[in-house]
Amino acid sequence: MKNLLTVTAPANEAVKSIARLSSSKKARDEARVFVAEGIKLVEEALRGGFELLELFVLKDALGAYEGLFPSVSGTVYAVTQPIMNKITESKTPQDITAVFAYKSCDTAFDGRRYLCLERVQEPGNVGALIRSAAAFGFDGVVLSADCADVYSVKALRGAMGATFRLPVKVVGDLRGFVREMRSAGFKAYAAALRDDAVSLEKAEFAEKLLLLIGNEGNGLDAETVALCDGIVRIPMADGTESLNAAVAGSVLMWEVSEWRRNSQSGSHSA
Repeated sequence: MKNLLTVTAPANEAVKSIARLSSSKKARDEARVFVAEGIKLVEEALRGGFELLELFVLKDALGAYEGLFPSVSGTVYAVTQPIMNKITESKTPQDITAVFAYKSCDTAFDGRRYLCLERVQEPGNVGALIRSAAAFGFDGVVLSADCADVYSVKALRGAMGATFRLPVKVVGDLRGFVREMRSAGFKAYAAALRDDAVSLEKAEFAEKLLLLIGNEGNGLDAETVALCDGIVRIPMADGTESLNAAVAGSVLMWEVSEWRRNSQSGSHSA
């Protein structure tokens, strides 16, 4: 069996390494790797072309995953339940966890719809927004560098594999990206609770667009909103201050998807 090692000691260096990678963005960035927990994420990452470096499997479950072993470029570790508990972030760990190498996202941005996130801090929100972007037919997700890490265990779990199916790119200058895309013919729409925002039931969208979602507490920076071609808001009942960022972004993406579908059917023109 390929590079199979049995590990029972919590002080084992491989165990300490993956535990550190699970909990630390700095460690992941330095090593250029991330941790995927559970068979669904492992298989999605493999389908997405990510290199599988190491595999940690419960000893009693080895037989169920032998088909994956040829895909591992490094070592397969057979571990006990206490070891699996130590190396995962989940309260109820699954029986397989893997270490994958980062893959560069050199997308040409030749699609038509992109979700842009500015300073979204909660990993679960980042993951859920990536998942919704894939579900509603967006062509990619662009994040400012100060968003939560897309490769954190919580973000990957929230995305349910969409991170590996959809181009996801972190940019150092989100406003510069917006300017560049607008010069290429895209229209940018900011989600903001402002008096001058257009309610969704009256909003119109361009065929080629950027949808911008901001920080959970403060929304988009005013300078970012000023770059946009339009400002939109979700109509809500009186007394409701705001929606969770992932919920709001998902509603907005669904509306954009509906607008495009209606445009193509001739219900209205973009």
